Amino acid sequence: LHELRRALGDDARGPRYIETVPRLGFRFIAPVERVVAPASAVSLLGREAELAQIFRWRQDVAQKRPQMVAISGEPGIGKSRLLETFLGSEDGSATVLRGHSGVQSQLQPFMPVLTALAEAVRHDDKLRTALIAFAPTWARAIPELAHGPDSLPATSQQRLLLELCTALDQAAASRPQILAIEDIHWADASTLALLDYIGRRRAQKIGRASCRERV
Repeated sequence: LHELRRALGDDARGPRYIETVPRLGFRFIAPVERVVAPASAVSLLGREAELAQIFRWRQDVAQKRPQMVAISGEPGIGKSRLLETFLGSEDGSATVLRGHSGVQSQLQPFMPVLTALAEAVRHDDKLRTALIAFAPTWARAIPELAHGPDSLPATSQQRLLLELCTALDQAAASRPQILAIEDIHWADASTLALLDYIGRRRAQKIGRASCRERV
């Protein structure tokens, strides 16, 4: 109790926080105010700056400016918690495609992405339509769309990447699409190639937009 008082800067002879009650013990006497944060205000202890930056990028996405974000760092520093907090703040205005890489994801190309798509098409008709129209190879591998096997038919990787990115672009025209893949250090080579392809397309779009602004 002495250490607690010292930490608070309190004095037992003239207490502001902790009062001694003879023969009973102690009680907290400082004013207490209950503060309830609005639903839109999300905080994450120790990671407020990082979370605020992700929300700024989220606003860019809402304004049709695609973003690619990597959350990296040592194990145990709160990367998953940061992602959970961000995704938990989504109000339903965007479609979240969430996949998770693991040891098993090495067994099948694009497994985290296929898992994310299979879940997302249940809630987003625009994405469902875009996949069927612009990514038929992917659609045939998603049971929710084609009642087919949960694997991609043999075809070139370049075609697969182009199909999926075109479909995502089409779906994003009416509703933001947020693709979140956790533990990408476990991801298979095909999934990494997809992320690289998405990043390159984003850079090309930004470059074209910059050219238009300069003109």
